[in-house]
Amino acid sequence: RMDRKYLMLVDDTVYCGIASFVRNDDPATTRHDFTGYARVDRSCWDAGTMAHELAHTLGAVQASAPHTSQGGHCIDEWDVMCYSDQPHFPAMQTLCADGAQEFRFDCNNDDYFAANPAPGSYLANHWNMAKSIYFTPGAGPGCVDAALEPDDAYWYDFWGAPMRRFAVGASEARAFCAKPGDTDWILFKGQKGTAYQVETRDLAPGVDTQLVVYRGFEEQGWGGMTQIAANDDRAAGDPSSRVAFTAPATATYLVGVSEAASRAGYDLTYTLLVSDAASAGGERLSLSRNQAKPNQRFTATMNDVDPSSTITVWWQPDERQDPLGTMTASATGVASGDFTVPPDTRPGRYQVEAVASDNSVARASLKVVDKSKKAKKAKKGKKAKKRHKTKARRRGK
Repeated sequence: RMDRKYLMLVDDTVYCGIASFVRNDDPATTRHDFTGYARVDRSCWDAGTMAHELAHTLGAVQASAPHTSQGGHCIDEWDVMCYSDQPHFPAMQTLCADGAQEFRFDCNNDDYFAANPAPGSYLANHWNMAKSIYFTPGAGPGCVDAALEPDDAYWYDFWGAPMRRFAVGASEARAFCAKPGDTDWILFKGQKGTAYQVETRDLAPGVDTQLVVYRGFEEQGWGGMTQIAANDDRAAGDPSSRVAFTAPATATYLVGVSEAASRAGYDLTYTLLVSDAASAGGERLSLSRNQAKPNQRFTATMNDVDPSSTITVWWQPDERQDPLGTMTASATGVASGDFTVPPDTRPGRYQVEAVASDNSVARASLKVVDKSKKAKKAKKGKKAKKRHKTKARRRGK
């Protein structure tokens, strides 16, 4: 049909995507109002590639555009139609720094799409994809985080786009709107030794969040990250989610939130928060000794927790968390338990972290020491000197 644009999802890997494209920048042209064909092969079945190829069928990007690549694309990132293409392979410009909007149509709305172009501007006097007869005005309720979609981490990695940074201490209204199984991802920079809390609140009726935290998105890539923690229900009967952890390294931390039943809808809302939990207090956790040897026992005591709360105690080396065991708070809100320094621990200073089921976190420092050859030699020398003095006294000297 001549009044259709066709998108073909092809179960093959010949192309990533390819589409028909007409070179005509007349603002009143009807050349772009006829049938067109877009093909996307299996390895590129994502929203960005589909939008990119369909935009070609609608006339994007003309060679006269201010930021044209001269090959049907643009050079002002971040933009779904921009990349350094053949035959000229032009240098790229980052004019819209928010890489989270890599799927946007037209960075700064000045090359191929502007809903309300300024009088006298390029798109007011040349072909503007927004004028296409294939677009109709939107209606109905919107999604509270529509400006952030799609924010699925896999496509950040695929397109090489920088992920939007989330500020520690901030909160954000979110929703599972994009599609069934939608996952919302945010990235924040964590400092080694700082305790953080990541949580969901204000869930709409029926929403059940799931939360996961990874370390190393920017440093190690999507396939090389390590999982820090995960949580489904904050507590029995509470479908919100919460993760508390101490950053094992100064690095980027990727947070993913999904709906447990994989539902989608503009009304499936929640609030996402990331906060610095260091103020939860290292003073609330005390250790029976401030230094110990590998495989040596110590006692940890945590105060001011809810009676009968279960506290999980973690050993915090540089790059991971190891569980030491659990303890239970008394009726007075005090928990105490005996734990053992892991036998393979090297000398150095380590963090002991206690996470209670009432959502409180406390930390304390423990120095691990060991007998070095030098210490053993010094001790042996002291014993020899003592024996020499004893013999001297016996000889009356």
